[in-house]
Amino acid sequence: MDSALKLIIRHCRSLMALAVSFFILACSESEEFVPAEPQVLTEVVRTETVTMQDIVDYLYAEYSEDVGVSDELKAAYEQDLAPLRVLACDLTAHSVRYRTTAPDGSPIIASGVVYYPQRNSPKGVLEIMPINKSKHDCVSASLRTAEALVACLGYICIIPDLVGCGASADLPIAYMQHENAAVVAADLRRAADELIQNTYRHKLPSTSIIGGYSLGASIAWALARHYSLHPQLGVEVQEIWCGGGAYDPSVAVNAFIDKPYSQYAVLPNIICSMDYYDHLGLDFTRIFRGELLQHYREWCTGNLSIWKLTPLLGYDMSTYLQMEFFADDNPDFQKLMQVVKSKSIPNDWVPHTKVHLAHSREDSYVPRACSDELYAYLQSVGADVEYSLMEEDHVVAGFLWGQGFVKALGLRSLFQ
Repeated sequence: MDSALKLIIRHCRSLMALAVSFFILACSESEEFVPAEPQVLTEVVRTETVTMQDIVDYLYAEYSEDVGVSDELKAAYEQDLAPLRVLACDLTAHSVRYRTTAPDGSPIIASGVVYYPQRNSPKGVLEIMPINKSKHDCVSASLRTAEALVACLGYICIIPDLVGCGASADLPIAYMQHENAAVVAADLRRAADELIQNTYRHKLPSTSIIGGYSLGASIAWALARHYSLHPQLGVEVQEIWCGGGAYDPSVAVNAFIDKPYSQYAVLPNIICSMDYYDHLGLDFTRIFRGELLQHYREWCTGNLSIWKLTPLLGYDMSTYLQMEFFADDNPDFQKLMQVVKSKSIPNDWVPHTKVHLAHSREDSYVPRACSDELYAYLQSVGADVEYSLMEEDHVVAGFLWGQGFVKALGLRSLFQ
């Protein structure tokens, strides 16, 4: 009996010693934590809790006001979201500023948002590129942006502002500056790593799912290429989701010119952006006409969203553009087109991951030919790609693309 009691006491002492050891180790690890010295991150501007319902409400308000999303589409969207709400978690949104470069290579402070799930173990990292926004409704201004919806499934989500928005709002919005946009996005990931180390005390995972729609799609594609060509960055891309993008901007611009009718008056902004960032020195008295010529400095640098600019200009481009400027024998037009063509994302790499490509079959905003060309290239090099064509036009197709993205990750969440 005594020997049995001594054995029990000895085991209890061993367990107690083990518990004390774990406690000491835990305390020492906490005490030894040294914050990362920020190299890229300059400021956390604000931090807020964002819910899935916050994002959905913002999404409906934004698109109902600007493009008249139907009640039927909302009902269908809600039906798809219903099962995902069970999986959703709240997010902590950090609006940040960080060091990066402008398209001309000069140093700038840019902004973006890092969303962190309010649960113990994030499911992974999403890098979502923004759709076309004005300076006043950029990601860092609202925090409740539609692009963050998929993060509610438990992912860390990183979304940059476009150059020309947020912290860099003193510049014109940079359109189609794909190589620079990829650098800006990659630098935000580095800033996010510093933020997460110092706030949550662990490193950002080295893998990313990259996605974007419309303007965000071409930036997402450029970012995936950037990581592939720069392995020293240490980022492995797990999947790529791109919908409705202008991967070769010259295809889109030529389509606008061939049929001078547009429900999305983005061409003046593209021209102004190229003129500013590529120092073209264009004479706008020979390009614009009417009220656009009077107001392009305020209207076409990002102060107005394209949704608000289009009603001011109308759908007939000949009423606000001097179409003779776009003649093949015009040297200034050729100078512009050389720059536009130089912004095409080169097909000089092969993605070694699944590519989900989508476009509206009869897209009146971004010509389908942009995705057709990319799909043909990916097939030619044996990439793992699926290409979905949607019957709806650009905006509604964007809702459907987002649904597909969210549902795909939601299904995975059920088994994680």
